Order: sequence, then C-alpha cells, then structure tokens
Amino acid sequence: MQASGYSFKELLGFDIAVLSELFSSYTTLDATRHNELMLYFEGVNKAWNHPGFTFLYHYQQYVELDAEPYSYTRFFEHYRRKYPKEKGSMKLQHIAGEEMFVDFAGKKLQIVDKHTGEVIAVEVFVAILPCSQYTYIQACRSQKREDMISCCTAALRFYGGSPKGIVSDNLKSAVNRSSRYEADINRSFKDFARHYNCVINPTRSYAPQLFNIKTIYNI
Repeated sequence: MQASGYSFKELLGFDIAVLSELFSSYTTLDATRHNELMLYFEGVNKAWNHPGFTFLYHYQQYVELDAEPYSYTRFFEHYRRKYPKEKGSMKLQHIAGEEMFVDFAGKKLQIVDKHTGEVIAVEVFVAILPCSQYTYIQACRSQKREDMISCCTAALRFYGGSPKGIVSDNLKSAVNRSSRYEADINRSFKDFARHYNCVINPTRSYAPQLFNIKTIYNI
C-alpha cells in the first residue's frame, strides 16, 4: 500500500480492475522448489540431536541433491521459519580476557598409527574466549586429569596469556564433587590455576551448557 503512492481512502474508491493492476496476485515464489526444501528439512530436523550435527553438512548434502539450490543464507532462514525457536535465551556480556571456557566435544575423533595401522579413538578438547570466540582445539588420548591440565596449559600458551578465570563443565578430571553452590575442585587443577594466577569456576550442576560446539564451529 505504501509503495502504491495512494492513501488508504483513495484505494477504497478504486474499482476491482484498478486494484488488480496495483496489487498483482502473481508470486515469484517457486512452489515446487520451496516444497522440496520443506521436505528436506524434515530429515534435517530429525537429525538435530545426533552427535556431530551441523547445518553446513546438511546444506552441502542439499546442494548435491537439488538442481537449483538456495544459498546457504536462504537455506538457514527458511529452516528457522519452519522451525522457530521456542526456548527462551539470555544474552551474556563477556569482557575480553576475563574468562576461558573449556570442555570436551561429545564426539570422539580417530587417528591412525602410521607404523601399525591401528585406529585409535581420541578425545577433542575445546577452549574458547567467549568475548572474541577465539577457539583452541586439541586432540588428546583421554579426559583424564593429566590430559585435561596438559590441554589447558597448551591453550594458555596458544592464547599467549591467562584469563582471570577458567570456566569448565563438571568434568571428573576437574571436579571431585559437583554442587549447585560450591563445587569441590581437585587439588591438581587448583594448583594449576594457582600457578597461572587464575580461578576455576565450574558450571552449576544440572545446567552445564557452556556453549553449543556443533552448531557454532561445524566440528
């Protein structure tokens, strides 16, 4: 209506022929193409909770299957329209250099011993500075205390400094006993933090959602 250049009162005075010319019923939406995308989204949505899920992977699969695919931006926009977020969220303000978040990715990777050909499963350690989202990722043999501390040390060397605090999930390698109020951090991890002049701040029990690696980093 605004683009037509007429006021609402003027439009009410026009006959059907004039209105039809001003407001065409023709749409530029390719219904077949759009419907095929909606059907593809049903499979994408079912795979949402699978380990290693990424939108980028499913978009690449979609491009290979569709003769005239949408761009990645439009693909993601149509998905959000079809499956709008219902869960509330809160925006957190992060100060540069104040905290480093650490956790292990849920899905293991595999390496192959070049001498024996043995396939070895490895854990994936992830550290992130939440203000800049600057990320450090390292593969290690286990989630044991010594591997956890070794990865944290490597992360600090990678960043070139230490934060005021390290926020970890309630990992067994970091916390002896979780608590909603004050977790019991193991002595080795305390000594590590004391050496680098920072504090350990585990997430609250039953709410360990530090960050969603699979949707942000495509790993």
